[in-house]
Amino acid sequence: MSYFRNALFLMVMLALVSCQHRVVEQPISPVTDYIAQNEELKIVEQPPQLTTTNWQPIIKPLIDKLLKIKDIQDNNLLLISDVKNNSNHYVSTTEVNKLILNLLSEQNIFNIIDKATINQSKLILGIPYDDASISRNKMITLANDVKANYILFTSINQVPDLQSESADVRLELLSVESGKVIKQFTTEQPEKINQP
Repeated sequence: MSYFRNALFLMVMLALVSCQHRVVEQPISPVTDYIAQNEELKIVEQPPQLTTTNWQPIIKPLIDKLLKIKDIQDNNLLLISDVKNNSNHYVSTTEVNKLILNLLSEQNIFNIIDKATINQSKLILGIPYDDASISRNKMITLANDVKANYILFTSINQVPDLQSESADVRLELLSVESGKVIKQFTTEQPEKINQP
């Protein structure tokens, strides 16, 4: 029995020894050799830096107009839709969402539906909680589920830049009951009022 063990051990050892690979070391050429071979190296330009926008002076006047609406009764539930970026520029919609929420939390006209309630309702309705591109019909369904009276839609159509220095931002207040926009405020146009 030990003869077979020894023979098996010897065969395994021979197989392992015959499987060794030889490592051939190649000399590493210095970077200067590579540069000398490729004389036509081009300098890569830095991409333009992202500029940040101070949204406070743009959004606050629109929120102030919204809060002056006479038709709104106290303690009405408001569902704030995520900001929609229709511009061709990068916009930190999370930053704008937080600003709108902060400005509206300082008032006593609307009761704002909290994010946890919204996310729970989205889960029930099969809407991904981080889906910021929800259609108006889905938002109305979501608003009905959380018992909201109004939905606030915000869209950014133009970001202020160094040439024009103007922004095009639109706030729309939609009545969940009628499904119609009852007030609309933009940075580019005077206040629009739609009668329900």
